[in-house]
Amino acid sequence: MRNVAAASFLLLAGSGVALAQSANDHLQICDQADYRCQETQRKFKDSFPEALAGGREAQRNVSSCLTNGCEDAVQRDRVLGCAWRLVMIKFTARTSANVDEDYFSAHCTGSLTDADVAYMNKQADGLFRTVYKKAMP
Repeated sequence: MRNVAAASFLLLAGSGVALAQSANDHLQICDQADYRCQETQRKFKDSFPEALAGGREAQRNVSSCLTNGCEDAVQRDRVLGCAWRLVMIKFTARTSANVDEDYFSAHCTGSLTDADVAYMNKQADGLFRTVYKKAMP
């Protein structure tokens, strides 16, 4: 098993984009009495290394939390969340009903600036190379 959790920062291969690769880099501060926030963060932290290892459901969880903040337990980073979803779309064979494409259309298409889209594409390319060890199609 790849030891992706040990890396706190990673220069994504060939993309020129430095990206935090630790779940902790994306967490909000939870009140000690807010067990719901703490549980959401625990799930996010568990999903993060699985997502980097190619786990589809973990990638969906990371993408969703980065995109919508998971009830303010995770710092929103819409561009990175959309980059994760783009990685999933590019890895999946074309099907008529792709839940990831639907999510991308609803949460990413039209809501990002041209600069955000360019940065998202760089992040997605770097993530794809990191996770799947090949260029994004």
